[in-house]
Amino acid sequence: MDHDNGQQQLEWIQVPFAEGVSRELRAGQRLLLSGVIYGARDQAHLRFVEDLDHKNRPPDPPVDLRGQVIYYVGPTPPPPGRPCGAAGPTTSGRMDKYTPRMLEYGVRGLIGKGKRSPEVIDAIKKHGAVYSGSYRWSRSLDRALHQRDEGGRLSGSGARGCLPHHS
Repeated sequence: MDHDNGQQQLEWIQVPFAEGVSRELRAGQRLLLSGVIYGARDQAHLRFVEDLDHKNRPPDPPVDLRGQVIYYVGPTPPPPGRPCGAAGPTTSGRMDKYTPRMLEYGVRGLIGKGKRSPEVIDAIKKHGAVYSGSYRWSRSLDRALHQRDEGGRLSGSGARGCLPHHS
């Protein structure tokens, strides 16, 4: 389904991507993603790759990221009286040492800011993935990420985007 925003049509895509969808996308195309997008930075990538390589227990990753999109998101300090601050795109290059392995596993979409290494660009092409540079963050998504229940736990729709910690 395409949506006309008055400038350029938006291509509506369900996440996780169906087989082959990421290979059909073209540079400069505007996308409207629908579904869960996982937020993760370098430490989550490290743990995930260690799980893939069976260096941690349990031997399988805590989340099946095949076909999924990862948003490289970082928080800001919380304002007084708030549990956490805003969140926005973080520098993608910090994840470059983990990205080829994650793309090999089946991750098909990456959202962040900044340039990628030649190795990551090659891996994106090889595995038919996409990288989308993001320079702003939706306030409604920010609020969804930071909703908390009575016990102080994240409960907004964004809470599903956090990779779980396991021992």
